[in-house]
Formats: sequence, structure tokens, C-alpha cells
Amino acid sequence: MKKFSPVLLSLFLFFPPVAFGKQTPAEREWKILQMFYSPTQLNIRTTSRTPKMLSEVAENVTVVTAEEIKAIGAHTLVDVLNYVTGVQMSLSGGPGTYATPSIQGSEERHVRLLMDGITMNTMGGLNAYWQYIPVQHIEKIEIIKGPASSAWGSSLGGTVNVITKEPPQDQEKSPTLHGMVSTSYGEADSGDFRGEFSGQVEGMGYYLSVGKMKTDGLTTGMEFDSDNVYAKLQWNPWKGALFQYTMGYNEGAQGAGDYPSYGYTSDMDFDIFYSTVSLDTPLWEGADFQLSLRTLQQGVNQFYYLYNTGTRFSSLFTKESSHGGSGQVTWKKGRHSLVLGADIDSGDLKSSSFTNLGAELDTWAAFANDTIRWGDFTITPGIRYDHTSTSGSFLSPGIGITWMGFGDTTILRATVGRGFSIPSLNFTNGTTSGFQANSNLKMEKVWSYQVGLETTWLEKLWVKVGLFRHEVRDLISLDRLPGGGRTMINKGRARRQGVEVEARTLPIFNTSLYAGFSLVDARDSETSKILDEIARYTGDVGIQYKDKDSLRIDLKGHFIWWKMPQSLSAIKGKYDDFVWDLFASKRVWSGGGRDLEVFLNWRNIFNSSQNLYNFLPNPGTWAEGGLRATF
Repeated sequence: MKKFSPVLLSLFLFFPPVAFGKQTPAEREWKILQMFYSPTQLNIRTTSRTPKMLSEVAENVTVVTAEEIKAIGAHTLVDVLNYVTGVQMSLSGGPGTYATPSIQGSEERHVRLLMDGITMNTMGGLNAYWQYIPVQHIEKIEIIKGPASSAWGSSLGGTVNVITKEPPQDQEKSPTLHGMVSTSYGEADSGDFRGEFSGQVEGMGYYLSVGKMKTDGLTTGMEFDSDNVYAKLQWNPWKGALFQYTMGYNEGAQGAGDYPSYGYTSDMDFDIFYSTVSLDTPLWEGADFQLSLRTLQQGVNQFYYLYNTGTRFSSLFTKESSHGGSGQVTWKKGRHSLVLGADIDSGDLKSSSFTNLGAELDTWAAFANDTIRWGDFTITPGIRYDHTSTSGSFLSPGIGITWMGFGDTTILRATVGRGFSIPSLNFTNGTTSGFQANSNLKMEKVWSYQVGLETTWLEKLWVKVGLFRHEVRDLISLDRLPGGGRTMINKGRARRQGVEVEARTLPIFNTSLYAGFSLVDARDSETSKILDEIARYTGDVGIQYKDKDSLRIDLKGHFIWWKMPQSLSAIKGKYDDFVWDLFASKRVWSGGGRDLEVFLNWRNIFNSSQNLYNFLPNPGTWAEGGLRATF
């Protein structure tokens, strides 16, 4: 599909609504799907940048809630994404260690990470520091699988949107205070200590989270020590308006591994600061305006030492700073929910990997999307225009359709869209030893097609199936230069296609089952050769026991199989086994709005191996336990 038919699009926008039933899809969805979803999961923000019901979302989206995050004893964002079907994580150790995500076979640089509307990806490598993001202040995570460029711009592989917790919404005049404190301790002197507090004072809502994580390293050379704080303030200056300020800061140090075969060891320190100021206010009936400003500063210093003597022989530093803002108008009338907006960002990078020690990246974009409802059908056209100072401009159209039919128990979805990812500044400006920058790199581009269904047709069973096909061109690949140097070039095309299947049962005797599977068939479009270093198969199984009083037990198994080239057989890791984790929690005291809970996390209970490279082994069997008090 190269372009949209103007006639078809005009019919979508202006054809009179058709009545297919007395209840709207959203009303029937609430009745049916609330058995399998929480209210938080049925309200999706990320796909069109304004809240809407799950039945109106055409994209393949997974939502992970704060309750689910707590149940699996997660420390960082990496722990959460590792259990999401369709997301493949390349792990390298325990809490705080480096990990890279892939969505439906994409590269790490193709996955966009958002927090409070801030893009957390670096400009240098387009990676994000997933392992440094603590989970305590997360309300939910919305994951779009596939490009979301018509809403967010550079995101060829997918988008992970972290939505943070809110202050309490009660409007009590007297001061209020709610909170939680927890502590856990485990092997290798591993600890996670957290506290959160929220309330209202004179109409001002506040939320504060503080935490510390540390470990001596569950694998050799992978120690970690970090401190974090997050705060959110909300105020209603006039009726219907919301003023909000957010701030987060993470800092610490980690080991980056021991590599005796290569004669060195490495560690690093990091700091990340991010903040937003926003105002959301009504304009007229059905119309709202939102203006937000944001800033992000993050830096890493990495050090290298001789393995035998401990003498430092090299170091690298990177410091990035970006500032930007967004404005959008949302207009809801009749069958339409129209969003019009713009983004602008300016970034500066300082790095010892660059000859002139720095580079800049400036971007601006305009976007528009609509959610149009016709009885059982929802049509979601969208378009975005991006301009960058390094790679020119790009137009990202997209359209989706959902239909809720078959006795109100099934949602059918289909999307088609054009997406892109910009080249990283490391590729266009970096000059490390033996590497030559290529300032002429073009954006990587994709046409994406997805169809799927979500059904509760069988009593007590929820099933979700999705098919995807991504046609990628202008791939950025490594090229060898005469004389032994290296550079990056746009070379070739790839086809990434596959299937995702998930199933979950309603509780029977307080017990429910879960299973997920994904297959990614990634091939060179010209030769049909299967691409290497792609997670071809991933699987998840689980069983959950949760009684009505106080006990919850989750047993989860995760499997991943990587397609590795023969040339890397000497360093190929092991990934033939399921890794099984057990999580248990028990409320031991409750009264007066206060609870005390004990929990135990027993990870890799069968001591299985699951690592991409043999020099980055996964932790063996290890356990941690702790206490959690809420008030």
C-alpha cells in the first residue's frame, strides 16, 4: 500500500454514522473485558496522545499495571519488559545491568522510550538506559508494538510509554498523607529500599518517591549502586484546568563486566535528570488545550582497566542535554476525537568519541489524528510531519480500524502505516578509533501492516492473536573501508514478519493460567536469507494463585531462542532452557487503613542458562525477601 485513497478517507470522515446496536462498543467492552482487564488497562493514552478505550485502539498494545509490576518483584524497567510477549530482551546480568530491548525483531535504536512525555533515548546511540529506570513511581506502561511514527515520530520498532503515578484525587481541605515503605534483601548483598508519599495540602496534590538499589553483583563484575528520587505536583488553578510539575533524578555506578579473554575490565557512573511543566485547560465545550515544556540531561562516564593489574588505560564520557515542548488541541464532538499538535526539541551532545567533542540535534514536528466511531466500527487516521537538522524531513501517515462484533466478545484490529527512525549522532558524527562518521546517512524507513483479534468468545478464556509484517528499507549497516576502517551506510532492505499469541484464563479456585508465544521471521528482502542476532522464538508461561484475602503466588517461565551467525559460535551463549521465577507475597497484618506485607522472590529456580553471549552469563539461582508497609 503506497498511499491512501482520498475518496476512502473522505468516506471515513463524513459518511453518516450507522447504528449497529443500542450500546456503544465502549459500553459493551467494559461489560465483557473488565473480567480480564483492570480499568487502568482499558484506558489507552499512547496511540493518539489522548485517552481512549481499548476497543478504539487499532494498534497492537500491551499494558502493564503497577499491581503487575509489584507482583513480579521488579526492580527496574528491564524486569518488566522481559515478561511482555513480543518484546525480546537481551539481558546481561542481574538488577541494574545493561539490557537491550527489541520489539518484533527491531533494533534497540528503533524503540522509543517515553516518560512524562519526555523521550529518554540518547542522541548518541538512540539507546535508552532501561536498566536505570526504577519502577516504584510507575502507574502503568503502555507498549505499542510496531512503528508509532504518526503520533511520536522516530520509532520504527515500537514505543514504550511510562506513565507515572498521580497524587490522590480527593479534594479534602485538610492535609492528607498516604504512603508506602519497603525493603528487600538478597544474595550478593543485594538490596532495594523504597518509600513513597502522596497527599494534598491546600488544594495542591503531591507525590514523592525515593529509592536506593544496590548489589555486589550476581555475576562477575556486575555490581550496581544507585539512588533515585521522583516528584510530581498538581494544582487546579481554575475550573477544569490542571497545572503539573514533575522531576526525576537517578545517579549511581555499575560494573560493566570482566573480560579476561580480552584483558580488561570496565565500570561506569551515570546521572539522569528530567523534568516537565505542563498546563491542561478547557477552551470550549468538548475542546482542551495542553502545553508542556520538558528538559532532559543524562551523562555516562565509562572506565577501562587492565584485567591483571587494575591500571586504568582508557575512559569515555558522554553528556547530553535537550530542551523542548509540545502543544496540542483535543476536540471531541459527536463521533470524532480530533487531536492537532506540534513538538519541538533542541539537543546538545558532548562526547569524547567525537573529534570536535560535540554535535547537535534539532527537531520539530506537526501531527494530527482522529478517532471516528460508527457503531461497532472505529476508524483512526493519523499523519505527522517531522523535520530534523541532521537527516531532513519525513511524512508518516497511518490508519487503523477496529470492529467489535461476534456477539460483543471479539475485537478485530487492522493497521497500516509508514514509519522511520533517524540515524544516531554516533553514526553521523562519531569518530572513535577506526570508525569514520557518515553525515550522509538517511533515515531508516518502514511500511508496517498488522492485523489481530482479541476475544473472550470461549467462557473464562481470553485470547489475543496478532500478525505483523514490516517492510524496512535504507537499513543502516556496518561497512568495511579500504585499509581496515569502518563506517555505517544505508544498505539493503529487510522484511520482519511473524505472529504473537497470548491466552489467559479467569481464576478457577483462585488460580489462573497464562501463556504467550511470538515468532519473528526476519529476512533480507533481496536474498530471503534469515537475519542473524534476532530473537526468533520467545515463549512465556505462568500460573497465578490469588485468594480474596492476602496470599498471591506467581510462577513464571520465560524462553528465548536467538538466531546467531556461525561466525560467533565461539562466543555464543546458552538459551535452550526456560528460566523459571517464583514470586510470593502475603499480607500479615491489616487495620485502620494500614497493611504489612511480606514477600519472597526466588529467581531462576532451576539454575537455567539464558544468555546471548558466553562472556555475559545470566545469574544462576538467587533469592530475595522483604517487607512492605502501606498507610
